[in-house]
Amino acid sequence: MMKYIFFALAACTLAACGGGGAKTVGTPDFVTPEVPGILVEPVERANFLVAHYWDRYNFADASVMRSEKFERDIFPSYLYFLGIAQPDKSRASLTALLNRIEADTATYHFFTSLFEHYFYDPNSPMRNEELYIPVLQHQSASLAMDETERFRLADRLRLVLKNRPGERAADFVYTLASGRQGRMYDLHYRWTILFFNNPGCHACRDFMDEMTSSGLIRELLENRSLVILGLYPDEDMTAWHDYAATFPKEWIYSYDKRQAIRDGELYDLKAIPSIYLLDKDKRVVIKDAINVQMVVDALGASL
Repeated sequence: MMKYIFFALAACTLAACGGGGAKTVGTPDFVTPEVPGILVEPVERANFLVAHYWDRYNFADASVMRSEKFERDIFPSYLYFLGIAQPDKSRASLTALLNRIEADTATYHFFTSLFEHYFYDPNSPMRNEELYIPVLQHQSASLAMDETERFRLADRLRLVLKNRPGERAADFVYTLASGRQGRMYDLHYRWTILFFNNPGCHACRDFMDEMTSSGLIRELLENRSLVILGLYPDEDMTAWHDYAATFPKEWIYSYDKRQAIRDGELYDLKAIPSIYLLDKDKRVVIKDAINVQMVVDALGASL
């Protein structure tokens, strides 16, 4: 189960609580680096912390790594700082860490499995594929992984690199219940929400309810600044037709008749539902949102 206790402690470290000295995280055997007092901005402090977080850590002491406090405090706090630091600093920190532990196969596998759990698991509230990319790049080239695993991870990397934030999303053809077809790129709105879903999916229904209850989303739909393209990527058409009556009438209810998204791997749909927010040029603003609030916040920040 994901632990949350570390957030207050990590946030305090960024804010220089208690004078900005070193903070003990989880166990007396591990102390976060003392951030220089001249660094006062959270991003500056996070940049320093990710660069020096593991400087005094004894990777040979397996008892610390296997402790509950490591899982609850030490490791998640590092992930928290990675999320605040500048992306290039975070990538450099991850690569440096993996280089340092690569010779010890057990330690390398332990850390990379944690990165996979936190950064890639669809149910992780800390999911972050941008931070997972340098981990996959390292693993797919590392001799600490056997050849089969390197091949598997290289293939995962190929999928993760698709439709990244800032890039133009892959185009596709969608089909309506009437049989009429359209192309996603031909939807000319300021914002497009791609909502990949399945009939009967409880999480999909929860996402739908959250979007329909959002005043901002309703307003943007009404003034035609936003379109929501609901797309079913599989092939049980009986279930899809039966589900149509429950779908919001203001949204586009469609399916992938050609199965191009699934078979052609246009999108990495490792879990359903999956939500993407695109701008007017169909560039990805949010990829596979963790929750609807992320999308609402991004839309609100643009107004």
